[in-house]
Amino acid sequence: TGECRIIEGGDGIVLYGGSGNIIRNNIVYGSAGNGIRVVQDTAVSNTPNAIYNNTIYRNELSGIYTSAASNDMTIIKNNISYLNATRAGVPIAGGAASNNLT
Repeated sequence: TGECRIIEGGDGIVLYGGSGNIIRNNIVYGSAGNGIRVVQDTAVSNTPNAIYNNTIYRNELSGIYTSAASNDMTIIKNNISYLNATRAGVPIAGGAASNNLT
């Protein structure tokens, strides 16, 4: 594990498909899109994707966003998401969100 700093550009971190992926311990800010975005979470092995312990702020859209194509296999937990411009801090179409500060 390391630290990832995303500054400016489109979406900060994008996870497109798959299962068992972990997005953790990142600082994402200043993106022109979403801070973290999950698209088509397929959950092939029934192992959920996990997004936790991230700080996401000052993005043009959401802090963390899962699309309508995602299913209930994304766990979004213990994130700090604030001052994101056009959407709520953690809007999700599928998945389970808990213990997030928005």
